Amino acid sequence: MKTTVISLTDDTIRFLVSGIDNAFANTLRRAMVAEVPIMTIEDIFYFDNSSLVADEVLAHRLGFTPLTTDLDKYVLPEDCDCNAELGCPNCRAVLTMDVEADEEIVTVYTGDLMPDDPATVPASATIPLAKLAPKQAIRFEAYAQLGQGKTHMKWSPVSMCVYQNVSLVPVEDTAAAEECIMDCGDAAEMVGDKVKVIDIQKFESCKRCRELVTRDAIMGNLVPDEFLFTVESNGALTPKRIVTEAVKILKGRLIQLTDKIDADDLHDEISEFEFSKQVQPTPQPEPAPEPEPEPASDDTEESNDSEDTDEEVETTGDN
Repeated sequence: MKTTVISLTDDTIRFLVSGIDNAFANTLRRAMVAEVPIMTIEDIFYFDNSSLVADEVLAHRLGFTPLTTDLDKYVLPEDCDCNAELGCPNCRAVLTMDVEADEEIVTVYTGDLMPDDPATVPASATIPLAKLAPKQAIRFEAYAQLGQGKTHMKWSPVSMCVYQNVSLVPVEDTAAAEECIMDCGDAAEMVGDKVKVIDIQKFESCKRCRELVTRDAIMGNLVPDEFLFTVESNGALTPKRIVTEAVKILKGRLIQLTDKIDADDLHDEISEFEFSKQVQPTPQPEPAPEPEPEPASDDTEESNDSEDTDEEVETTGDN
């Protein structure tokens, strides 16, 4: 396996990995998204919130506020031996807010959070949280702790983490290809008489390159064991730290698997269990029988005959 860094900025890293398959590439991506822990606000105690933003909505906004994270200082709550409900200085950080509007409308930002640890602060101080009318206030104490994205996405350290195959396309006019690549930066490079398309989206944004190498040619010459990763941090960790921590997590899992193989402990025992109550099928009610039609009664016929006789008598009497 070989890794090459294409570009690195404060919030984004792009790197090539060769010698792996699609399954391993996706495993690395999932580790960066869901396994690398960061600090995020988990518990909030409100002392005053007279703004129009409900407590639950404000808590949701605070929970998704990225906090700069020192992974060398804090541990996950489940790995801490304090056993405290709200944690201890080894597994949690405290942030407070005390903002009140006097005579004018005030916008409350993430920069108004006051941390007890200078290393755990909002990654951006300009995220709006609420607006306060005159005489309104927001006061609370919040507890942040480490967590993982597999528990809740607010603990995911990335805002984007994707990978794509590299394509190696043969071309006939190598001179034109070299001129085109000079305009594309790091999106492609020449490898002999072939164009190695590293970043497909960036490559196709150039009109000259689109005319030189069609999309069908790119998709038909994908390299199955070489991938370009693009990882964008939300500010809690540097993009380089996200990648290195994900690799550490994968190495730890492989070591754990190796130890189980050596100890011949590959199958966990399934403990016996009993049903406390056997579920009985719900009886279905029997359909009610349809009522049989009643036969005509003789009394009814006799009554009709008597009525006809009376009418005849009355008529005869009139005459």
